[in-house]
Amino acid sequence: MTDTTTDRSTEFTSSGNCSDADRYLLFRSERRRLVLDVLSTESTAVALDELAAEVAARESGLDAADEQAMERLKTTLHHNHLPKLADSNVLDYDPTSHRIEP
Repeated sequence: MTDTTTDRSTEFTSSGNCSDADRYLLFRSERRRLVLDVLSTESTAVALDELAAEVAARESGLDAADEQAMERLKTTLHHNHLPKLADSNVLDYDPTSHRIEP
């Protein structure tokens, strides 16, 4: 991962109440770091499908053309990674509309 992503993750949580341990737990996941890296280039809301496709393109070994793999990725983003990032005030995620605000 690039230094930009690391700097971005520190920037996101510096205004919140995250301790160093919380920040470590939040950003130890490469997938969450990829999500933030993708969102760092966006200025408007992103659909879950778009985010998943971009994360898949950046993850080694994940084929965006594989529908089952994409569904698993969207599921893990929806139920795991995006709620954790939203709970930490890193991004806004609407689980009903599946829209992510960077």
